[in-house]
Amino acid sequence: GRKDLAVVRYRVREELTRGVSFACEDVRLSVPSCGPFDLVLCRYSSFLYLARHEAWGVLVKISSEMLRPGGYLVIGEREVLPQGFEELGLTQLPDCPSVYAKARDRVAPPPRGPPPPGGGGGARAAV
Repeated sequence: GRKDLAVVRYRVREELTRGVSFACEDVRLSVPSCGPFDLVLCRYSSFLYLARHEAWGVLVKISSEMLRPGGYLVIGEREVLPQGFEELGLTQLPDCPSVYAKARDRVAPPPRGPPPPGGGGGARAAV
């Protein structure tokens, strides 16, 4: 069954621990100082319950300040990224609907606000 992540402990193999950093942050409030990261796990509330403008702000912060070019963003299986995520250099992986890759040549997103209401509504994650 499903496990509570607060209880489950993950361990990186000893030989890989040099250069590995874990940070648990509320990205609406702050950005970890030990980034940018190759992998950002942002699950079960970041995009599901936020207003459109707040979700867009979180996604811009993740893509520009937290996620290294060539890195991966993983969201919850029922979450949806805000419409326009492609403009931030993110691409949804075809066989992994909850995983997005940041372009290797992408350093910062264009300075824009959230996309206008209406239209496609963003990427959908499969269950």
